[in-house]
Amino acid sequence: MAHRGGNLQTADGAIAKEVVDGITAVGQASRDFTAHVWREGEWYVAQALEVDIASQGETRARAISNLSEALALHFEPPVATETPVAHRARSDADR
Repeated sequence: MAHRGGNLQTADGAIAKEVVDGITAVGQASRDFTAHVWREGEWYVAQALEVDIASQGETRARAISNLSEALALHFEPPVATETPVAHRARSDADR
């Protein structure tokens, strides 16, 4: 995982972003994302740049790990929780 950028904190408290390349969605085929990581108060925030997905953690590593898990969930195909019931319907045009 490559990263570039500077400090996560600035002297005036402004948000400094660090760019992290190569975040891989856990459980997915190899698909890498680039993320901005910054600190907001007690938390680190990691946001994928290619999609509108973000996560947070108490450490930089945890925020990136949580982002990876969130990306995997985002791209996971939906699974029905109930078997759909089929109904027959007839319109007036069919009569």
